[in-house]
Amino acid sequence: MTIDWITILQEQADFATRIAEDVNQTLKLPDLTPSQAARLYRVVEEGAQTFDVLSMRWNNTTWKPA
Repeated sequence: MTIDWITILQEQADFATRIAEDVNQTLKLPDLTPSQAARLYRVVEEGAQTFDVLSMRWNNTTWKPA
């Protein structure tokens, strides 16, 4: 089975861009609650974990030119 790395990496880049924008806007809120900050942290952490899994998969994939 061929892995479509281009699509996967583009989706991750799009996700990271959206999250970065959300983090930037959320941290500007003057009344940010600890609960909101914790939720934001969890979203960022989940994204990082997903990237770690993709990185491990990438490193375990043998390159086969098309």
